[in-house]
Amino acid sequence: YNVLTGIRELCSSNPIEAASAIGDFATFLRENMASLTSKDPIPFQKELEHVETYLDLEKLRFGDRLRIRYDIQSRDFMLPPLSVQPLVENAVRHGVTMKEEGGEVCISTRDADAFYEVSIMDDGIGVDPDIELNPSAHVGIQNVRRRLADISGASLEVISEPNQGTQVIIRIPCDSKNREGDE
Repeated sequence: YNVLTGIRELCSSNPIEAASAIGDFATFLRENMASLTSKDPIPFQKELEHVETYLDLEKLRFGDRLRIRYDIQSRDFMLPPLSVQPLVENAVRHGVTMKEEGGEVCISTRDADAFYEVSIMDDGIGVDPDIELNPSAHVGIQNVRRRLADISGASLEVISEPNQGTQVIIRIPCDSKNREGDE
């Protein structure tokens, strides 16, 4: 809904950018629909492209209030579809855009011993770790946990502090089933 509202506003102010945004939105929806029907792991690069499309659309809405940083050190691994995008969406919606001045979302990956790590970090409003999080209010995190449960040894960790931001870390075991090209 918010994306369509942003595109509608672009139609009169910048029709060329509006046309591009419609293409991005169509790609985003197509990937979401395909991901919802598949449980098979996908290459991280494909998930990253989906995240980038999502963030391009959000940049239309939030402009300079939303800053994105990438630190991608590892790409050659597999993970469930829609494992990263919902977490990035949470970082944008519940983190940085809750601050008047906005903030930054950083997406990083690395090889860490026996795991591939994907980190989504924001410098948003954070949450108090002593307060139990209501699972129904964090559907995106619960859905990612459910998807990761299909991979033996995979995990998701949430680290947050009020007024400091939130970091979510996905760990995928480095076994041969999770390496791209070794399916």
